[in-house]
Amino acid sequence: MPDRISFTRPAVERIADVVRAVENARPGGEGLRSRAVLDGAKPKPFKVCTFTGAWAINTAKVVTFRNVTTTPNTVSAINLVCGLSPTAMCEVSVAKDGTAWYLVQPNLTKQPGYSASSTQLLTIVNGNLTWIGTTTVDTVISATLGTAGLVFTRARIQVVSTASASQISIGTTACT
Repeated sequence: MPDRISFTRPAVERIADVVRAVENARPGGEGLRSRAVLDGAKPKPFKVCTFTGAWAINTAKVVTFRNVTTTPNTVSAINLVCGLSPTAMCEVSVAKDGTAWYLVQPNLTKQPGYSASSTQLLTIVNGNLTWIGTTTVDTVISATLGTAGLVFTRARIQVVSTASASQISIGTTACT
């Protein structure tokens, strides 16, 4: 903590005289003023909470403030983001606007299909956030018929693992 500074009465009067002189020298004669936070807008309460079970979009859910043991430690928050169906207790961020609380951000790692060890795609399935795994496959991207035969160009691409893949065999006949 910084050391406390003490001023003598004559020093305080000198400082006050300088401040008054600066304030009076400003155009319009206005004194120095401090601005309110966010230009007068009140900051919005923001909390980290937990909930269990599914939470459909455009519905309210009771959430519990994290690390608050005294009551009231719950509020009803409205989900305007997307449907959630976490696999376990889920942390969310909520904020208060006016008198209502709203979902700001869910913990995405608690949504179905999440795996920390693979590449995944976050998508919405049946109105709910869901992680879908991906896999790498070889695919033919072009075929060219030359004098020596048919030449296939292939590439490795990532596809969503729930997609179906087919292998097609093409019979060839020698060209003469």
